[in-house]
Amino acid sequence: MDRESFIVLAGGRREPAPGAVVIEGDGQLGAAIVAVMGSTP
Repeated sequence: MDRESFIVLAGGRREPAPGAVVIEGDGQLGAAIVAVMGSTP
């Protein structure tokens, strides 16, 4: 994941660009983590 995608996900403002996040290993766990990364109230 590049820096811009991380900031977008962590800020919770919008989805990252398609293909910007690559999940290796446990895909289900990785997708769950990415889905809840937004921490902006």
